[in-house]
Amino acid sequence: MKHRNSEYIILSFIIMLLPLWAYAQDDDTVMRIPEIIVSAERTEQSIRNTAATVSVLSATEVNKSSITTFDQALEAVPGVMLNRAAGTATNSMSIRGASDVLGGGIGNRVLLLIDGRPAITADTDGANWSMLPLDVMERVEVVKGALSPLYGSSAMGGVVNFITKSPTQLRDTKISLSGGFYQKPSKEMRYTDKTNFFSRLGIAHSNTYRNLGYVLSLSANSSDGHRQNTDFSLYNAYGKLQYKNDNDLKIGMSLNRTYIDRGYPYAWLVDNRHPYIHPLEIPHSKINDRQEKRTWDVDLFLKTPIKNDLKLSANIYRFQNYSRSLYNQDNMEGDDMPYGFFTDSDADKSGGLVQLDFSGIKHNYLISGFDLQLDSVDSNPPDIMYGNHNARTLAGFIQDRIRINDKLALTLGTRYDYRNISEDNAQSQISPKLAISYQLRDNTALRFSIGQAFRAPSLGELYLRQEIHSGIKFRDNPDLRAEKLRLYAEFGIKHNIMNLLRNDTSIFIYDYSDMIFWKSLDANEFQVVNLNRALIKGIETGFNLSWKGLTAIANYTYLDAQDKTVGRIDDTLPYKPKHTAFASAYYEYKKIRPQASIRYVSKIEEAIFYNYDAPKAFYVVNLELSYSIFEGIIMSMGINNLLNRQYEEMARYRMPGRSFIFRVFIE
Repeated sequence: MKHRNSEYIILSFIIMLLPLWAYAQDDDTVMRIPEIIVSAERTEQSIRNTAATVSVLSATEVNKSSITTFDQALEAVPGVMLNRAAGTATNSMSIRGASDVLGGGIGNRVLLLIDGRPAITADTDGANWSMLPLDVMERVEVVKGALSPLYGSSAMGGVVNFITKSPTQLRDTKISLSGGFYQKPSKEMRYTDKTNFFSRLGIAHSNTYRNLGYVLSLSANSSDGHRQNTDFSLYNAYGKLQYKNDNDLKIGMSLNRTYIDRGYPYAWLVDNRHPYIHPLEIPHSKINDRQEKRTWDVDLFLKTPIKNDLKLSANIYRFQNYSRSLYNQDNMEGDDMPYGFFTDSDADKSGGLVQLDFSGIKHNYLISGFDLQLDSVDSNPPDIMYGNHNARTLAGFIQDRIRINDKLALTLGTRYDYRNISEDNAQSQISPKLAISYQLRDNTALRFSIGQAFRAPSLGELYLRQEIHSGIKFRDNPDLRAEKLRLYAEFGIKHNIMNLLRNDTSIFIYDYSDMIFWKSLDANEFQVVNLNRALIKGIETGFNLSWKGLTAIANYTYLDAQDKTVGRIDDTLPYKPKHTAFASAYYEYKKIRPQASIRYVSKIEEAIFYNYDAPKAFYVVNLELSYSIFEGIIMSMGINNLLNRQYEEMARYRMPGRSFIFRVFIE
């Protein structure tokens, strides 16, 4: 394995040198037409000129694939690491090693936005990555790096902005139908002789009458699960109503409702009587444990020009997240929970966001605004869950993008956050930043950013008392301080090679102080505490090739994550793989499109929970073939995990083996 890792490192450095070779060879090529993004600086700008590292996922590509949940779409993004227990149970989505893997989203350092406003839960600051409605997705912008100067606390590691479709001018309906099954595992691993199936149906419709447009979507997603207690039924309803006139006034409302019922995702069964692991089974007494989640997401939005050089945008939103877990419903003997025991959490986040865009000063583009959030959590029982708490956050931000000349732009900004939970826990933070983008040549762009960031502890981290599925107890810590990036810095280069191959390479460093992490107090009790210091640094590179009908992408990330706390010199931070890579290619020939992809993650070198079962290195190969029967009708079939690799993203949670999927998309 060491020899293989050395090969990966050598190959990555060879890849790093390619842009420099191309720079010496090519003088006259021109980059393709740039995409317009909004997330990197809270306003529209060309992706070519941004000083941040940005990846864009389009609905067009998702519609041509066998992707059924949003987390699957994120697998292709450079530097992204997913930690999934099973099915829709996504513990965390991490960018460049930012987030942790504790259940419920605790330790999340990536901010999920829907149309530019926060969509994370009030109790843990986690996100429902698997539950977003793909049928209304226009595109997704993944911005990497510390974005606290614009977005505040949870954007310490990056931002994922899920941008929904706008109403179409003409009537438009899309239908997506998919289904498949998991291949039966080997007999020694099998817990059932039945074949487990999964399916999804989604319908989206849009139209505009005069100045009033709408988008509607309904979807149902269900699965028997690939392992015991990973079955689920997921339902989603989405609606958007928007008024837009000739003066660019846009006002409207969106409503998103999600319901999920699923088996409780326990770790695998370890039979203490025999030296065997049962990776697809859980303890018999826990088979009937269930989870139920309900979310309501309402957003009122306004965008309007005040003058030719002054624009106003505003959002008022409410995100309700209710979760209930049911244990020992059938009064099973040997269960460690009393009959009918349950936990629940009602977490509500309300907020308002106001932003002004001013372009009245020559060569300057100024934005400023206010951000208000109110979090309310009521969870029971209080000796296990977080209890009843409230938090209030008030923030103001300002940023100026200064175009020095046609090639050089400078961005200066800062944000002030004040968060109050109780009289004894009120904290304020200032997050400044400096960014530079420079168009070195027509086909080469450089970028550099430096600044500071922070993350306030979530209510879950402050008051967590027990993680039920593992039985691990926690001692609450109301004195937990906000963690800080006392310095983050990134240097990047974008290059177009012969108008065929695009490369984006970056070097980054994150220097944490007071990093929030877990500390072992004794054999069965932990506490969320502030570490003295942690250091994460790395290299990331990605390629995009387009030649005739061939399109290919490849990316690689090297991560060095160290715990610099006194007494733990050069100790590796848990759950941070050193190497992650992804490659995908498809070829469009007339009506046929074959596609192949491979994802690689190196081993977890240090874990806190189940250290002896820390995930090993793995790679997963997927194949897919799509065919356009008629214009607007695409049929596809795919094989996921072609080689039937047995692997885990989290300790003691076996991921799916080989599965087969069939899909029809009608537009």
